[in-house]
Amino acid sequence: MSVIVPVYGMFIVGGAILGIVFFDEPLTAKNALGVGLAAISVVLIAS
Repeated sequence: MSVIVPVYGMFIVGGAILGIVFFDEPLTAKNALGVGLAAISVVLIAS
């Protein structure tokens, strides 16, 4: 679990970033906060 959960979490964060960069999705404060918190949670779970 300690390996699979962070890898799965990075798919969520990476997908959100790719959507913003390549598909011109709007980056609102709410979206940025969500992606940031998701990235922090992946780091915390992995360590």
